[in-house]
This record gives sequence, structure tokens and C-alpha cells, in this order.
Amino acid sequence: MLANIELPSEAAAACAQGAAGVGLYRTEFLFLERGAAPDEDAQLEVYREVLRGAAPSPVVFRTFDLGGDKVPSGGAHRAAVGQNPALGLRALRLALRRPDLFRAQVRAILRAGAEGDARLLLPLVTNVEELRLARSIVESCARELEAEGRAHARVPLGAMVEVPAAALLVDRLAAEVDFLSVGTNDLVQYTLAVDRCDPDVASLADPLDPAVLALLRIVAAGAGEREITMCGDMAADPLALPVVLGIGFRRLSVPLASLPFVAEGVRRLDGASLAALAADAARASSAAEVRALVRERLSGVLGSLWTEQGIDGR
Repeated sequence: MLANIELPSEAAAACAQGAAGVGLYRTEFLFLERGAAPDEDAQLEVYREVLRGAAPSPVVFRTFDLGGDKVPSGGAHRAAVGQNPALGLRALRLALRRPDLFRAQVRAILRAGAEGDARLLLPLVTNVEELRLARSIVESCARELEAEGRAHARVPLGAMVEVPAAALLVDRLAAEVDFLSVGTNDLVQYTLAVDRCDPDVASLADPLDPAVLALLRIVAAGAGEREITMCGDMAADPLALPVVLGIGFRRLSVPLASLPFVAEGVRRLDGASLAALAADAARASSAAEVRALVRERLSGVLGSLWTEQGIDGR
């Protein structure tokens, strides 16, 4: 179990609560809080602070996931805001369009990696071609630092699985990287064609929809021997957690506030019964059926935890 964090101070707090490290550090908050692009040295200091807080545990630094619903004020980047921002110039697409921003961040992460267990995660990967291009930039930055005589590390490189295209070809992505991370928030949004930021339809973005579960089963099986972590909100959803574990996910990265609940839930659950639960959930016709199945099978085990979370276990 790892933690999703946004502030450097949260790294030490997460590890103090039993997290095995930081599974997702959202670096775009450096942009959002400043309204301008931080330079390489400014980023380096922040990343070093996060690594010190988590030491000796690992920290996964996700490169800037900007665009869509995360647009800095003050014109910090030139992402176009079209009619469908979630489908536009965002995340890795933006990074590849703005190599000046991307290279500064990659260099800072590689330099920070000389002082701790840093890992680099690419958001919103959609195909092997863009993944290879991003990896070539990372390798180029490492060569630059070597030539400059700057201390750095060749950190593990990972890809986020957040769109159906990545989920369906996860075996090919896995062959290109050191680890994978599943972002269920966007995976749900793109699978169900629901804008999760639109209050008129956000309730339709249900992580227990059978279509989402089908993709997650493909991802879990297709990852092969690659380390894979689920870092989206689904990993901390009280009713989804048993299904996630039953599908086969064993590395979860959750918000700081969810660490105690998720840890207790995992302690109470039995792996063999969860596999059967997930298999039955895969045959359901709706998210409502999946929830009813979870309640029926596990109310006796998790009922008190659900009550604490404000969920009716009936």
C-alpha cells in the first residue's frame, strides 16, 4: 500500500501511517500553485524534499498532468482549450509538444534520483510510439547530465494506463517500461464517455461498471511480470476495493486520508473468496448488480467499515 500525495510534507506523513512509499506524487501542483513553470533547480529542491520525507521508501513522480481540468492561471503553458479539453492537448501530449518544459522536469527528477529511490511516471500514454518518444527524451536528458558531470540516476520509467487504447494494448506497453500504474479516474471517464467534471453526468462515471471491470481484468492479466499499481480513486472506494483485489491488483496507492481504511479492509479480506467475487462481478450487467453482489458477500466482514465511511451495507 502506497500513498497519493500533492505536497512534499505529505511524504513523511504517509510513511508514518504505514505506507510503503509514495505511489503517485502529482507534480502538476507545482504549476497550479505558482501559475508559472518552475525551473529545473526549483523542481529539484521540491523533489529532494519529497524523497527525504519518504526515505528509504520509493517515490513515483508523475510528470506534469496538465490540461483538461488542470489549467494553470497566468498562461503557464500553451495548451489549447477546445470544446473537449479532456480529449485535447494534455498530460504526455502536452509534454511532447513542449519539450522545454518536459526536459527541465525530467532532468530535475533524474538529479533528485541520485539522492533517493525516485521513479518517473508518464501520464495518459495512449500508444507505444509516444511512449518510445518520451523514453528517448528521458535517455537524452540522462546523457546530457552525464556530459555535464551532474550527479543523477537512471530511474525506473513507468506508464499510466488511463485510456482504453492503453488498456487493450497493455502487454505492448509493459514491454517498453519498468512498471505500470492504472489511473482509474480517467479510465472510467474515457471508457464510459462521461465528463467526470460535468455535474450533469458525473454520477455516471461509475468505476464498477462492467465495461470498466472488463478492461481492468485485461490490464491485470496483460501486465505480465511488470510491477503494476492502481493509483486511481477506485483503489480507495469502500465497495470497489474487494473487486479490485479480486481482479488481482496487489499494489494500491491511495489518498493519505484513506490509508487507515484501506489497510483495515485489506486485513479483513480473504484472497480466495475475492477471486470468486471478481469472477461473478465480471458477469454482471450493471454497476448496481456489482454493488449488490459485494454487499451480499461481504457485509458481515466489511459492514462496520462501510458504516464508518457512511455507506449502507444493506
